[in-house]
Amino acid sequence: MWRHLERYHGATVEEKRIGLARRVSSTRVTLVAAGTVLVLAVGASWFLLNVGQANPSGQLETDCVRDQQAISDALANADAGRLRDAATGNTILELTDQISEEQSNGLRTHESRKLSSIEVIQVTDPNDSGITQAVEEKGVLTRTLTASGVQSSQQAVNFDDKYWLRVPSGSRYAITDDLVAEQPVPEGPAPLWWVVAGAVLVAIVGAVLAVRERKRRVAMIAVAPASASIYNGSAAEGTEPTLRIETLGGLHIWVGGTDLAPKLKRHPMLCFIWIWLLLRAVHFDRPGMAKADLADEAYPGSNPETQRTRMRGRLSQIRTKLPAALGAVVLAEGDMVRFDLSGCSVDVAEMKRASEQLGSNLASAPDALLDAGLRLFQASQAEVLPEWDGIAWQIARGRGGADHLIRDVRAATRAHRSQLGSRLAEAYLRRGQSELAATIRSQLSTVNLEAD
Repeated sequence: MWRHLERYHGATVEEKRIGLARRVSSTRVTLVAAGTVLVLAVGASWFLLNVGQANPSGQLETDCVRDQQAISDALANADAGRLRDAATGNTILELTDQISEEQSNGLRTHESRKLSSIEVIQVTDPNDSGITQAVEEKGVLTRTLTASGVQSSQQAVNFDDKYWLRVPSGSRYAITDDLVAEQPVPEGPAPLWWVVAGAVLVAIVGAVLAVRERKRRVAMIAVAPASASIYNGSAAEGTEPTLRIETLGGLHIWVGGTDLAPKLKRHPMLCFIWIWLLLRAVHFDRPGMAKADLADEAYPGSNPETQRTRMRGRLSQIRTKLPAALGAVVLAEGDMVRFDLSGCSVDVAEMKRASEQLGSNLASAPDALLDAGLRLFQASQAEVLPEWDGIAWQIARGRGGADHLIRDVRAATRAHRSQLGSRLAEAYLRRGQSELAATIRSQLSTVNLEAD
């Protein structure tokens, strides 16, 4: 009788007390976890804010830093004479060309580096097997471009560079080759303090969501991760391509088991031209462009005759200085130039093709098409060519159409990913794999919310 009266909405008082205790315990655990995250974030941010600049040690590191300062002085004053004893080999050729161009345009480049780490590593110079050590540097580079003494643009980049040095004369090491990797630093005030604020927000939101959603359990389906080999062979031809080009998350150019992208990136101007033509090839139905227009993108501000002369030389170097497989895809046809995609597999193009094939064959899509589409869908969470922004800035300094082209390609890739994900989810749903379909749709919803 009394036990019956104690029931309320189907639960006894004792049951309510047990449930309340469990909720309180769950809330305490969540808040403790959130507090731990907050403490760790604040501690990590304090450490980052108090880290000093890395300093060179040993002759190789010291000479490398001195050489870079001499190079910065040469660029700032458009004085190639200051490169003496600081640069040699391929490096001095590229810098002399840059200084000559900036002299004719009245431009000056000012560079300021802050090193976060510097060390000597064992890695062979691709152009000289006799040089087996390089100086690896990481940090932030602020690059300012001035025109007639007036600042025209400025950019800060995170860099992770390698420099090979040799002794051309005397006892001082000079930079002979380099491999530059730059990413623009996100704009915004006091980024490290934003880390702290973001950590606080994440901890609070995480606590609230954990309390509200503690009873919710989502079945996670293990989706095959993207590997270096995103898609073996062309979706249309079914044969192994000569070049397998990956752009999602960073450039990789596979010929057999060798990635040629590092060799391409060693030549910034040739790399700029090669990737520019690649982007046009995957984005436009008619990707060919006039050599004069390409020269204007590569050498903005120079007079047309200088542009044409330099572009002829660069197109020749693509065939002679780069590996044969890279040079073979850049076709110069009269006054036009284009990237030849025949025999190539490019991840963003294959993603679009896989989506189109699924759209016309949802009911009976073959396993190979679904597997390839799923790998591409997962890989496309990464950004297209994140290194392009740094390469384009190094060459064009914010002028020309480089920024517009990459934005268009990235936007198109996001649209193709959304379409591919929707069709994959529908195909798996028709196969009775509802959990996998739900996981794909959940990922699409998350991306759409982030985009909004």
